[in-house]
Amino acid sequence: MREGMIIALDAMGGDNAPDIVVRGAAVARERFPDVHFLLFGDESRLAPLLDAHSELKSCTSIRHAP
Repeated sequence: MREGMIIALDAMGGDNAPDIVVRGAAVARERFPDVHFLLFGDESRLAPLLDAHSELKSCTSIRHAP
């Protein structure tokens, strides 16, 4: 993976979203420490999940899309 890659994720898609999407991003960040994420979805649901995954706070932006 090249340095500084940004991955955009539809955080609200899927049966177990957004929890599973955020957990997957956390796993990816462990494997690829230079990756950054753009999460698209309901900010009121995503923000608490990011709070629970402090390792993602510095490398993730939320784009509110209700």
